[in-house]
Amino acid sequence: MRGVPTVLLFLVLGGVASAQERLGPGRGFPDLPPGPGIDVLGIQPLEMSAPVMGAPFSAETVTEFVQEFVDGNRMEQRMVGSVARDGQGRVRRELPLGVAGGLRVVTITLPEEGVQYRLDNQNRIAWRLRMPPVRPDRPAGPPRRPLPNGMTTEQLTNSSWEGLKTEGTRTTLVIPANSIGNQRDIDVINERWYSPELQLVVQTYRSDPRTGKSSYKFVKLVRGEPEAQLFEIPSGYTLRDERPFGPPPPPFVEQ
Repeated sequence: MRGVPTVLLFLVLGGVASAQERLGPGRGFPDLPPGPGIDVLGIQPLEMSAPVMGAPFSAETVTEFVQEFVDGNRMEQRMVGSVARDGQGRVRRELPLGVAGGLRVVTITLPEEGVQYRLDNQNRIAWRLRMPPVRPDRPAGPPRRPLPNGMTTEQLTNSSWEGLKTEGTRTTLVIPANSIGNQRDIDVINERWYSPELQLVVQTYRSDPRTGKSSYKFVKLVRGEPEAQLFEIPSGYTLRDERPFGPPPPPFVEQ
């Protein structure tokens, strides 16, 4: 069996850092066809912050990719997933992988147990991963990291979404001319909209002339407790342990 690396599967449920890794070999999933839709993790926000208590909700997630070709052709992909969090901070995500076949990654994070489960529905296996402890120096809100050369960031005017205040940030990476064979500068733009009340990124947008445009957003937000069974391992599933993680990441640096 081949599928998604363990580290990526944990990140899907945990935080707000951007992931650019593509899917690679792992355990618990059948072979996946190549294609732009498989790079879904590159646009969806990932989370590794402390669990959020007392702010339950559920919502659908919509991930879209648009790529235009020089011959006038156009490719569009749209994938719908879901996310739910209860008042105890437990989180369930269903992440679609590509538009063909309906393959989905289902993960359940239980912060009180310090574990995350990945459900392999085909083989009825619940893969258990022990999560590393949250760093005490982790800042609240989206993480702030030192910006590499050629990258700038700016705060956008606050907006509202589903009655919630959202804080926007735009990051621009300029790839200078002649650095990768390009005759002119290439601007790669990323926008992220963060809800302080939910303590989650609820919308992202990415524009890269090399790969096209992609976006991720919450829709159909419902405030209140989701059904408790969403956070339970289905009966009849075999429990197996994933490989543990390596050493913790370095401390975060405030700008």
